[in-house]
Amino acid sequence: MSATRPRRPLEPVPRLALKRAEAAEALGMGVTSFEQYVQPEVRCIRRGGLRLFLPDDLARWAAQNAGITLGRSRHEG
Repeated sequence: MSATRPRRPLEPVPRLALKRAEAAEALGMGVTSFEQYVQPEVRCIRRGGLRLFLPDDLARWAAQNAGITLGRSRHEG
């Protein structure tokens, strides 16, 4: 009998690119909003009908489109 080595669990592989629905979900929006507002402004890997988006580009888009909400806070008189 030969002793078998216990298999160690596989670690998740980091994603280098996201499909359209995954990219939209990562930004907290629906696919329609993603297609309308984000997709025209970020790079896209195109292979046949497949469209892939880079997480760094999505993070950059979010940072560039973030704004500070001005106005009175609810706690102000």
